[in-house]
Amino acid sequence: MAFVPRACTADPEAPSESTRADFALMAADDADLHNYWRLAVETARHFVELERKLERNLAPHWFNVEDGHRAIERLAYVAPAEDNSGLTDRWRSWDDRYRVILAQSPKWRLKLMIGRLSETHALRSWPKRWGRDVWVWAMADDDVICPFADRRGWIDPAFRQRLRQTIEEAGGFLHHCEKSGHIVFAPTADLERVWQHQDRLAALDRAKPFGFFYDASRPDFRMRKLTAQEEFMRAAIKARVPGSRPPRRPHPVNAGPARQSRFTLLRVIRNARLLLSHDPTGRAWLSLLSSIMSALALAVGGIAALFYYYLPRVRCRLTDGDDCAMRWPWELARDDLIWLVLVPGGVVLALLAGSFVLRRIFRAGPRPR
Repeated sequence: MAFVPRACTADPEAPSESTRADFALMAADDADLHNYWRLAVETARHFVELERKLERNLAPHWFNVEDGHRAIERLAYVAPAEDNSGLTDRWRSWDDRYRVILAQSPKWRLKLMIGRLSETHALRSWPKRWGRDVWVWAMADDDVICPFADRRGWIDPAFRQRLRQTIEEAGGFLHHCEKSGHIVFAPTADLERVWQHQDRLAALDRAKPFGFFYDASRPDFRMRKLTAQEEFMRAAIKARVPGSRPPRRPHPVNAGPARQSRFTLLRVIRNARLLLSHDPTGRAWLSLLSSIMSALALAVGGIAALFYYYLPRVRCRLTDGDDCAMRWPWELARDDLIWLVLVPGGVVLALLAGSFVLRRIFRAGPRPR
């Protein structure tokens, strides 16, 4: 189930930790693990070689444990059978072996079903510490109302019945281990302890600024009351002056490219101003940096002007040239134009733009109270 980055550079004899965690939930041995891993890595490398040969993108390169049929279809689509190095037959053999493993692995089937429910409810690959809600719904009476939003049309009474049978067959439930980052199995007797630990971690996340968004994917999500800091930040975002609200501006999506970039710059300035509104030291540093950048822009512009005026004359006298008159920028040769006009001008403009942005952040209200 886990995506393996840069799979084509992975060691075929060293399966990743996420793949080992997946096989720990299956009724499979080490031979099955290494057989799948070598096949997946070799397939990824084969697709990379085909990309170089055909000069086009052939992603995806990686196929998960349950993707044997997708790998067969993909190989048949991108290259003839004689060019796939026997990978199609090997994937067909693995797909047959995987079906046997799937029938004998209730823990793995449980992971696939929970992931499917989480995707149709919250568009997430795994529930964010609300696995207990899945357990309660699956093990409740038959007339219980489904608390999940079925966005993809995958949840029905038959799905709930299969989920309950799989939980009973597995003798426990799955949860996301905070330490390892993998999905692990816990017996039924240990579930209450696991859920209590998840509740403690969730309480810490909810206490953070705007922590009410932490529970946004939960079936029983209710937005909590804003804290004093959050109220101040929301009021500062809505209105520059307390008690008033500026006229509604057009949405950046409906504006042109120039206005979109302007909205983006103003949003960055506004967020930085909010973060520094209670930090006098940071505001002092902003003023100092703005002044330094303005001074550097003036110095670079002055030095560039001196070089522009004197350097061509010095070079003309050293080479005994006849025409030593000063030329306009559009009359210069390529190298002279780049090093005497374009590069200094770009540096000066960048410094002035940075100084303007810092000065705008410093001067934009609200002031610290």
